[in-house]
Amino acid sequence: MNEVRAVSPREVRTTASVVPGVVYIPGIGPLALEQWVEDVIYDTVTLPTSISAGQTFEFFTNISGKSKWETNMTEAGKLPEGWMMWVVRAGLELLPGTDPDDAFQIVERSALIFKTGVNKVHRHAPTWAWPIGFGMWGDHAVDGTTADNTIVQVGVPSPSAVRNLLLPVRISNRLNFRVEMVFGRSATLSAETPIRFYLYGFISKPVST
Repeated sequence: MNEVRAVSPREVRTTASVVPGVVYIPGIGPLALEQWVEDVIYDTVTLPTSISAGQTFEFFTNISGKSKWETNMTEAGKLPEGWMMWVVRAGLELLPGTDPDDAFQIVERSALIFKTGVNKVHRHAPTWAWPIGFGMWGDHAVDGTTADNTIVQVGVPSPSAVRNLLLPVRISNRLNFRVEMVFGRSATLSAETPIRFYLYGFISKPVST
């Protein structure tokens, strides 16, 4: 009589890893390379100089008039028809040119909330807890001087310094999603300041796209 035994998660990972064209992603499972790409969805919001306590700004829900530099969304709050995404990392980038004092106010006085559907909260944490591992930091020279040309960032701009979500977020076809930035205290910035939010992970697209 044949013996029936359970297959351990380690065996599943090992089996999937040796199948040509298939990669195993922890928390997601096996993905066929011909059906998925590793990519990002991003959106940029420009903060005004005067921000009130309780004021909220949303990423991904207002793309009207934005350039491809500002967003790669083609429809507000949704992925294109037929797309699906597993989000394994999410975070904020402070763009080059952001004043360090303004950056401190933005990061220390706000929180970010990642939501899908009607109001499902996947993560709610202070902004400093949302590094993405992208961007630049340090000093850069202009006309031979580095004075007042410091580039600041949320965390270290290195993907290896940011861990992936232990529970990846699945954005299925036509599911609404957004990220809210809520200021707990007022802020006064030296200039209007663009900031960019990324959803990084694996995307399944129709063959035609």
